[in-house]
Amino acid sequence: MLPRERNYLLDMLKSAKLAQEFVANVDWDLFQLDLMCQAAVTRQLEIVGEAARRISEESQAELSEIPWHQIIGMRNRIVHE
Repeated sequence: MLPRERNYLLDMLKSAKLAQEFVANVDWDLFQLDLMCQAAVTRQLEIVGEAARRISEESQAELSEIPWHQIIGMRNRIVHE
């Protein structure tokens, strides 16, 4: 794995943790009403997906327990739909 890919993995981890922190004390009903929280979580998911897109197929194969296609697909849906 290339050093820059390690940085992308770290970006993914940091953004995922931030998204979790944003909703730690928020139930579904409150989340649906809180546009700022939705935007913050959405942005972090975009970052996770963008970083995942930059991981090579070889490195993705090494880390096959990570659902790369689903992560990247979610990013594409968030950004383009």
